[in-house]
Order: sequence, then structure tokens, then C-alpha cells
Amino acid sequence: MDVKTAFRIFRLQENPTETDLSVSYRNLVKRFHPDNNPGKEDWAHSRMVIINNAFEMARGALASGNPASRSDADATTRNGTPRSREAEKRNRPVLNVHDLENLMLDGMYRYYQYGLENIHLRSQGSFRSHFRKSLKTLKKSIDDMERRITGHAGRYDVRKAVTILEFASCFSECIQLERYYTPAANAAHARAYRKYRNASELLDAYIRSRLFPELNSTTRRPPLGGPGLCEQDLLFVICHHHDSGWGDYSVMKLRLLEVFLAYLNIQP
Repeated sequence: MDVKTAFRIFRLQENPTETDLSVSYRNLVKRFHPDNNPGKEDWAHSRMVIINNAFEMARGALASGNPASRSDADATTRNGTPRSREAEKRNRPVLNVHDLENLMLDGMYRYYQYGLENIHLRSQGSFRSHFRKSLKTLKKSIDDMERRITGHAGRYDVRKAVTILEFASCFSECIQLERYYTPAANAAHARAYRKYRNASELLDAYIRSRLFPELNSTTRRPPLGGPGLCEQDLLFVICHHHDSGWGDYSVMKLRLLEVFLAYLNIQP
């Protein structure tokens, strides 16, 4: 598959933005995801492989300034001399907050699309690759957001960018927590873990359902509860079992819940 074919799959016109690509990608996922095609899972999976490969190629082309993803007029200077890749990067406009937000959501979407909230799944085969790509996308959105914020304090879009940055940074930190539970004779330790695990599942389900409702299916029903119960369980661990080892993790998850609620408050 070449770059032009990748862009044709998403039916994008010349000079697309990352936002255009993200919107088209999510629309295709809604249509072809195996969970949304009962009885045709193998067919849907094969389509998703093509769509994901095309998405990686198209996004890479946009990020690198590949002239194949631009119009002929963009690929050359006014006198017809081809631009170098370095020149393309220098002349590329700074992404706006909306584009950077969509880049963040792309990373989160991949994380939930492949069920990577399951800590044991992330280290297996292709899931490891998807997890790394999710982290890489989140890191790029965080780095670009930090550059945009620098020197522009006080503007509305920058204040919005700070909220998005806090959410992206906290989410990235939390998904890299890798402590495994080991059965212990200490009943208090086991109780702390159960509360932490339940709160983590509630938090992931809440974020996934609010940002990507199309990923909720009959096979991935969220556990009973919501942000209130999530907060309650995390505070229980922090207050009563902080020395169990799950206390610090609960503090981070509670912070993620807080910044996510703040993020929801800035949505139109």
C-alpha cells in the first residue's frame, strides 16, 4: 500500500489535516469493527487490519510532510523546484488546539480499541506494539501542546490547551503503571487491591464511554458504578491502606479522574 492509496481509503481530499484523518478513521472503525459486525468477525478483522495500516501510513505522511500527501502546488516552490523534507517541516503551520486534542484522542482510542487497559495483555505480541504506538502518539500530543502553550499565556485556546495537556499527561502516566497483584496472606492488602482494581475499571469504563461510546459493546459492558463510586474506592485505599503499596497508585488515578472531569467541563 502506498500513501495515495492510504488517503483514498479515507476518502480525503488534497491537503487534509490530522483532524480530517482522525474523523474519517473513527467513522470507518465504527463501521468495520468486529464488535459491530456480529457473525462477520473474520471479515471485519481483515478490514480493520487494512484500515489501521492505512491510518499509520497516512498519519506518518502528514507528520513527515511527505509531498505525496499534498497537492502538487504544495510539493514545489513557486519556481517549480521541489522542496526538501526539512523545508516542508519548517514551513508547516503549527497545529491548532483542536488538532492537538485529536492527536491525543487518537492515542487513547488505540489504547481502548485493543483493550490495553488489561495490564497482562500489553506485553503480548502485537498488543505490545499497539501499546507503544499509543504511548508514542500521546507523547507527541503532549510535547506539541507544551510548545504551543509556551509564550502564549492568557489566551483562551492556551488555557484550554493547559486542561487538555493535564489530562493527556496524567493519562499517559497512569497507563504506564505496571505493578502486578501477588496474592498475600494479609487480608488488608488484598482488600486494598480489590478496591483499587474496581476503581481502575470504573475509571477506564467512564473515560471510554464518554470519549468513545462506539467501543462499548455487549462484550465490553462497563462495571456497575460511575465516577462517584470510583472516587469513593480510591479515597478508601488512600485513607485506610496507603501503606499497602496501592495508595500511591490510587492518588494518581484520583488525579486522573479530576483532570478528566475538568476536561469534560471545557467540551462544547
